[in-house]
Amino acid sequence: MFKPLKITGDASSTATTEVFPKLEVDLYGVAGPYMEIIPYLTANSHSSFDAVIGGEKDYYWNCDLKTGVTSVIGAEVKVLCHSHH
Repeated sequence: MFKPLKITGDASSTATTEVFPKLEVDLYGVAGPYMEIIPYLTANSHSSFDAVIGGEKDYYWNCDLKTGVTSVIGAEVKVLCHSHH
């Protein structure tokens, strides 16, 4: 008896792009605030298929694109050490 051949497949991918500009202010070279604004773009895709040789074929796929901004705000203090000889 002939049994149909079923083939299935699945694939996914993700890509993210980010940019890291940083604004920093030093007061007397010792301390100061900083801020980073990080825009990003993320793309996701997924596809799959089911096929029966000599029968039905089903294909599925989806994708999404996300964009946004992440920010970091903080302060930095440098500790100075002096050496006397």
